[in-house]
Amino acid sequence: MKKLIISAGLAMMAASLALPAAADEPAPPRAKMMFWFLDRNGDGFIDASEIEAFRTAQFRSIDQDGSGTLTKAEATTMIETARRPGHGGKMDGAKPDKVKLDKDEARGERFAKREAAMLRRLGFTGDVETITLAEFVAKEPGWFKRADKNADGKIDQAEFLASWGSKAHRAMPD
Repeated sequence: MKKLIISAGLAMMAASLALPAAADEPAPPRAKMMFWFLDRNGDGFIDASEIEAFRTAQFRSIDQDGSGTLTKAEATTMIETARRPGHGGKMDGAKPDKVKLDKDEARGERFAKREAAMLRRLGFTGDVETITLAEFVAKEPGWFKRADKNADGKIDQAEFLASWGSKAHRAMPD
């Protein structure tokens, strides 16, 4: 379950970095999967209680020592552990040529930017080095408010899918 939560959280973070889809394109299958994942009671809506439950599970999956306090080091470790093999400048043992080194360096820079963005979305801004569960869960997810077009406090599947790939979704999950 812990790996599922981490995987889902990382999928949401990675999806938030995707380019916006064209308006006439249907939502990708992963958008439907993410809606299903977040709509835990199956009522066809994502509401604040479901976001709170997701964020609590997300926090607990990152809090490696179970202390109830999330450290920046724990979050960084989670991000680096979840990184796919073969990305970010890892060498394969062969003598690298200049083109490979340039590509590896570019991958490393992209990963560093993504890592910094993920840390910001988790709440590690400025000098923040630790976050409690209450602080993490209380942080209002900006993507939720932006996706809730009719401001009824819940997101239906149509609102969720319409926001997929948009600016509202690129900031998910924050």
